[in-house]
Amino acid sequence: MVSAILLVVLVALPGCHSKIPRDLPSHVSPASGRSNCSEAEGRRCVRKTESCEVLLDQYSGNGKSDNCICCAVCDSPNECTGTLREACNVDEFLVSDHGTFCKCCQPCVAVDCNGRCVSDSSLCNVNEYVDGTCTGSSCACCVACGSPDDQCAGAGGICVAAGNDCPCGTWINPDFGCSGDQNCKCCVACTPSSACSGGHNPGRCVTNSSFCNGKNEYILNDGCYSNSTFECSCCKTCTPDLLCANENGVCYNKIKHTQCPSGFRKSLFGGACCSDECICCIRDECSRTSTDCKGYGALCLPQERNCWHYETNDYCPDNEKCCKYCYPDETCSSEGGICIHQSDGGCIGGFIKSLTGSCCHHPDECICCVPDTSNACLYDNCFANGTPAYPANAVTFNYYASYQIYDSCGAICTKFCKPDAQCCNEGGVCYSYGCPLGYEVSNTGNCTDDPKCYCCVYSQR
Repeated sequence: MVSAILLVVLVALPGCHSKIPRDLPSHVSPASGRSNCSEAEGRRCVRKTESCEVLLDQYSGNGKSDNCICCAVCDSPNECTGTLREACNVDEFLVSDHGTFCKCCQPCVAVDCNGRCVSDSSLCNVNEYVDGTCTGSSCACCVACGSPDDQCAGAGGICVAAGNDCPCGTWINPDFGCSGDQNCKCCVACTPSSACSGGHNPGRCVTNSSFCNGKNEYILNDGCYSNSTFECSCCKTCTPDLLCANENGVCYNKIKHTQCPSGFRKSLFGGACCSDECICCIRDECSRTSTDCKGYGALCLPQERNCWHYETNDYCPDNEKCCKYCYPDETCSSEGGICIHQSDGGCIGGFIKSLTGSCCHHPDECICCVPDTSNACLYDNCFANGTPAYPANAVTFNYYASYQIYDSCGAICTKFCKPDAQCCNEGGVCYSYGCPLGYEVSNTGNCTDDPKCYCCVYSQR
């Protein structure tokens, strides 16, 4: 009768059957309902006064009762020659398995180890290497690297095991060491030079060129250094010059993008990027499918205003109308041509209508004008040094950087001042015939093509 009463009391004790586990080991699956500590799950609930080979703390006590603990149900516990645990410690190895929550563990013992014993060599830290002997089926001896020598420490380096990779952002310096420990290497960070970290477009040092893999990034080989020769390069971002930027251009790495991606094309007016490693790509209006009034020269105007070139049905807010400019197709551009509206006078000054190139929209009003290859005077005056030139009446939107060439032989063309890499990377802008208020001529950057062009940077005065 007493046993029956005790059984009823035990069953009624709160907390002996249900508790939501927390911080469970990876091999433990949370139970559901009232079976959290059931024997069917490899666990059982017992009084604190009873023996317990392996205590499962995450299931013990639920705040309603402190009389119960949760124990693992171990298979043949007496056959364990070590210590039964839910999981072996880092310095112990597994002898035998006695159930889901019962591992028989023995300590790794140093035999010839000048470091620490662990159950597996993968548990050694990045600044430790395996050397010596520890007893146990899988035990290994982890020995710490020596301290960085004076050169390594002076460069801010750290010592890691020779078989491990240097931490991200650092690279091995073969000239530096770790207090004579041949099992370790000194890893130091790349140090950017002023060529890498300075200027309008600062870069970052990478220890491998594969870390500079953005579609608009490129490697500047001499921009980083350490106190030794090892792979360390400066990664910079391709940036557009002002001609490219004014066409809403985007710069891409020339090696990764030998051509502009789909929907883009090369700049119409010789826009470029601040590095020869990059190409300037602008949105191709010929393939644009948007019905909004956007793109090259697009402008919303009141209904009473006249469009300079032609009107489209593209959407404008406030009941305005969309006006656009003539735009060349790829063939016209490849011939060095540009589209001129008939109202602007057509092809003039040594330029003639193309026989193959055309304009994307309104070909009845827009004419593709290309250089007259038979006009030697035009080439001598307008295409010196192989730089682009355009009809004097072309709409370019870069008037501040443009200048015109007139000649008695009838050649009239528009050319653009283009910044060199130094001017571009200083954030300079090329202006024709002098710098505007608030700017001054750069001491180092220049503009190509003509002495009328000046590299202008923000005034420091």
